[in-house]
Amino acid sequence: MRDMTFYYILIYCASGIYIYLPKYLQQGPMLTVEQNGVVQSIGPLVAIIMPFIWGQIADKSKSRNIVCAAIVGGSALTVSLVPLSGNFFYIVVMLAVVSIFQTSVSPLSDSVCSEICSANSWDLGLRRKFAPLFYAACTFLAGTFFRLDRFDIFAAYGLLTAVSLIPLLRLPKVPGYQFRGAKTPFYKLFTNKPLVILYCFTFCVFLTSSYYYSFFLLYFTSDAVGGNTALYGICNALASISEFPLLLLAGKIIRRYGVTTAFMIGLSLLALRWLLIGLVPNPYALTGINMLHGFSFACINYCTVIYINQYVQPEFKASGQTFNGVICYGITKVIGSAAGGWLSGSLGYQAMFIAIGVFMALVAVAYAFMIPRIKRYDYINEEK
Repeated sequence: MRDMTFYYILIYCASGIYIYLPKYLQQGPMLTVEQNGVVQSIGPLVAIIMPFIWGQIADKSKSRNIVCAAIVGGSALTVSLVPLSGNFFYIVVMLAVVSIFQTSVSPLSDSVCSEICSANSWDLGLRRKFAPLFYAACTFLAGTFFRLDRFDIFAAYGLLTAVSLIPLLRLPKVPGYQFRGAKTPFYKLFTNKPLVILYCFTFCVFLTSSYYYSFFLLYFTSDAVGGNTALYGICNALASISEFPLLLLAGKIIRRYGVTTAFMIGLSLLALRWLLIGLVPNPYALTGINMLHGFSFACINYCTVIYINQYVQPEFKASGQTFNGVICYGITKVIGSAAGGWLSGSLGYQAMFIAIGVFMALVAVAYAFMIPRIKRYDYINEEK
């Protein structure tokens, strides 16, 4: 149990530092807004297929832990090579290589850890509860003390990710369900209709969040808002801390109200969050608004992980999570970064946040209409 908690703490800390990548690209290689968007979309474009491949390998492997360790180690190694050159094309290629590994770390980690929790009747949220607090601390420290025009963020990310291999390899072994049995075609995953519906709405959620993670830092520190990287670090730290009460209560909320209701709450609060970010361009107000993160985006993400682990076919335990990674960190990030960079250059960041807020509100309404249909499926009948 302690190894799992320590592992989540380390990978959360690494993520808390890596969010400063857009600022490094702006201050280090001095990329334009449009180039920044292109750079951040090329890696996910390559990674659209990689989580699928890693998931298939994990489901057919003797130990999913070893596959997860391979991508964690690959992420630590390749990210350290990014700052060796400020050439635009070099950065594009290197971030593509990094994404081959990095985009699968989260979904495959969740696949391994959620399986261990299910086998031992543990609450996954309680195992992860301290990780957001350390994420918050690292975000604040990086924003306050790191030089964002140098290699600081890459060195720190590589070190933390490499150290995370120690607790990861100490976790109980989780085998792939197709290791000894018959190999099941991947398309069988999509016979799970509630899962397909969930993937569609997850696509919409991460389409908007990919824009946020690519451009919120630039918006926050722009002349229109007047923030700085130190305050941005505090902003993200508080957003991460807001996950702590969610992780404490998520298991109880889902057991009492069900995944469907919890997911609906997350969608509604996410729409409100994006709208307020666009409508209130004040750094201190945005710092408070971002505390909606815990019961909006983090809630949606947690519900998705729990649903996939509980209801997906056993032979696709890893592939179900990693295909969600294809959506979350591949397809939507390509669209959100590339299209977001182009539209932001024309409309501005503020108008874009209002637009994605309106879009997310429409998605929440659509999901509300889908709830009766979803509950007709036995897979997602939370009353059982």
